Amino acid sequence: MSIQIKQIQKMSVVKCFCKIVCMTSLFILSAEASSIEKYKFPDEFLFGVASSAYQIEGGYNADGKGESIYDYFTKKNPKNFFNNSNGNIACDFYHKWRSDVKLLKDLGVNFYRFSISWTRILPNGFSNKINGDGLRYYNDLINNLIENDIQPMVTMYQKDLPMSLQRLGGWTNPYMAYYYEDYARILFSYFGDRVKHWITLDMDYSGYGDNVYPPFLNEPGIANYLCQHVMLLAHAKVYHLYDAEFRIMQKGKIGIAVNATWFEPGSFSPEDIAAAERAREFKIGSIMNPIFHTDGNYPNVVRQRVDNASKAEGYLQSRLPYLLPQEADFVQGTYDFVGLNIYTTFLVKENKVNSNKTSIMKDANVTFYQDKEWSKTSSDWLRKYLKAILESIHEDKVNIKGYAVWSFLDSFQWVAGYREKFGLYHVDFTDPNRKRTPKKSASWYKKVIKEKRVVDLKEIASDLKGDS
Repeated sequence: MSIQIKQIQKMSVVKCFCKIVCMTSLFILSAEASSIEKYKFPDEFLFGVASSAYQIEGGYNADGKGESIYDYFTKKNPKNFFNNSNGNIACDFYHKWRSDVKLLKDLGVNFYRFSISWTRILPNGFSNKINGDGLRYYNDLINNLIENDIQPMVTMYQKDLPMSLQRLGGWTNPYMAYYYEDYARILFSYFGDRVKHWITLDMDYSGYGDNVYPPFLNEPGIANYLCQHVMLLAHAKVYHLYDAEFRIMQKGKIGIAVNATWFEPGSFSPEDIAAAERAREFKIGSIMNPIFHTDGNYPNVVRQRVDNASKAEGYLQSRLPYLLPQEADFVQGTYDFVGLNIYTTFLVKENKVNSNKTSIMKDANVTFYQDKEWSKTSSDWLRKYLKAILESIHEDKVNIKGYAVWSFLDSFQWVAGYREKFGLYHVDFTDPNRKRTPKKSASWYKKVIKEKRVVDLKEIASDLKGDS
């Protein structure tokens, strides 16, 4: 979860992170190191679980909460979500959090990563109206976690933008960085005396370059670049805000979570190897480079390809905004740790995209796919994933500080609704009480935490509920 790297010189940031695997996960590895059994996690290594507000809280209109883009679009366009589902109730964590904290305590986690709903704090998205009930809810949750020796790790924003701000252009609007800074100041002011690890943004611009996710803008190769650009500036503003007004007193750490979907070449051909590298630069490097590289700007291959394509397509300026020198300086180095969200891996092939419509895939000149033989059960991929983390720590000397399983509970998985079950705990969504039942993966993870080693699946009881 935390990786301390303060100087990255003269090379792609993505190449520096090739061996890093941390934070949440559906990452599948094809090979395992036989010597890994001898390794244990360092005593200071932190184990946790993660969730996000819209996916588990419910209480969509309770106690003064405002409307998010997911509240709006699940109601307006329900057919875009599996089985017309929504997060109106979800896991009902908003009302059941006390018993859920007991589950976390029993699991033995060191920290719980959760996101705060912007509209539960600021119902209209702006700082002129603060919802006291929302503050009390998160205050009570944070206090209860600490009372149970569980560190709160707060993601300040994860997908559920206030609908009022989306009507102003959402993350394509440069002023969003200022609105976000106002929101962050409120979170630091009310919770920062107890929250010591903040994630500014779960960097995700889905829905801007596609019509799959809210807000369904579907302007690929334009809106997603704008969104990414504004998010980087918003992250930097919040980091500098914490430095200027809160760090001395609160002594916390500020990081960012990057969607580090991984790409490997589909063959050993030079073309596919180069294509995989480009895919990584476009997907990961475009966010990592401005923050971590000493030049504080987008990767050269991304900059050149988008600039050239934009010119060939007749645009008078590049579709990828430029970070001005003062902006690059402002963004560079704005981290105390980085979290990598690694949900999956794709195989990549060189592919000339013949389309009149702009897109990141067209700019990168790639196509990607997955192997149907990869692991499907959660205990299996969790075991392989944690083994890879151990290898990174002990053999590659990567400074990985912690890991959070995605996810704590089965939850609303965005457009997939309740079809996908990633939780350590099964939730019965047909039961008004939303009964929780531990899966085999929960029992396995509990033993891993206790013994600080990757235990064999055979070591856990076989009569627990199976994976899903």
